Amino acid sequence: MRQLTFVAVLIALSGCGSGELSLKLVPAGFDDPFSNLARIIVTAQDVSFQTVATFNADNAAGDVDLGELAAGDSRLVIAGVDAADQVLSRGTTRQLALGSSTSGEELVPFSSLRVASALPTTRALSGTPAIDGLLDEWKASPSIVLDAQSRVSGPETTAADVRAEVFFAWAANELRFAIAVLDDCITLKAGESINSCAAAAAPDRVTIGFDGADDGGTFGSGDFFLELTAGGATRLAGNIDPSQFQISFGVLAGRRGWAVEGLISLGALGRGALQASDRIGFDVSIIDEDPEQPEPTVLRFSTLPGGAATVTPVDSMSTLGFGQP
Repeated sequence: MRQLTFVAVLIALSGCGSGELSLKLVPAGFDDPFSNLARIIVTAQDVSFQTVATFNADNAAGDVDLGELAAGDSRLVIAGVDAADQVLSRGTTRQLALGSSTSGEELVPFSSLRVASALPTTRALSGTPAIDGLLDEWKASPSIVLDAQSRVSGPETTAADVRAEVFFAWAANELRFAIAVLDDCITLKAGESINSCAAAAAPDRVTIGFDGADDGGTFGSGDFFLELTAGGATRLAGNIDPSQFQISFGVLAGRRGWAVEGLISLGALGRGALQASDRIGFDVSIIDEDPEQPEPTVLRFSTLPGGAATVTPVDSMSTLGFGQP
């Protein structure tokens, strides 16, 4: 399985010269993420997830010029598309401080859409991790992006309406996750919104389910499902002791969205200590209610038909295998 490396030339608006950043797209799952790709599309987004630059690259190594990209924190979202512009693979960098002094190499987990990468907590999380809904410790972690291309039902949407990022990290005995939902109108519960907008009849919410054995079988031991609302309500299905997981909610800076952060004991998933070749099945959806629409917009990180997506534990950011056997 091959890798793809190219160099982005960064030019700060200050005119102080250019920096270079080498992006190495590393396979992050068991499928070949470069299969059938016609080209790569890279989108630079600022800390508010607004697009500041977009460029294309052939499916080969080469120099790519971002043009006059202002210095500042940004993520790069890399999507691989086929000849019909259908997204087949995706990867997201950590938050980068781009500018004229930027240099070095970034390893970017890159996978087909049904596979996500869970980095070790020692690599994915900064500072002292806490389940507090703030998500500040996740800035160094790649994420799964759910946007208009992830819509499975309901009205069409844009990044200005609703968009989400999902993070995973793992340690010897636990699996952590965080979900940041950017939403222009947050409904906490029926009839109550957090922004200056009309409230929907039902709360905005996320659902996340786990298949501990990754067997795709009947709901049973090691499997459970959480429904989490923007107002902090939690509904649980599955045979799990509440002491085996923690959940916390928060509001994103500037009241531009909401967040949920969680920790699950691997014992609750029927798993012992994870290894880089292990898998845990999961499914996550964002349900965005809108008072002006008859049904919610649903974004989903999915899956092959009839099966859950897969979280692949990654052994180390310095390991190029990224979960491959």
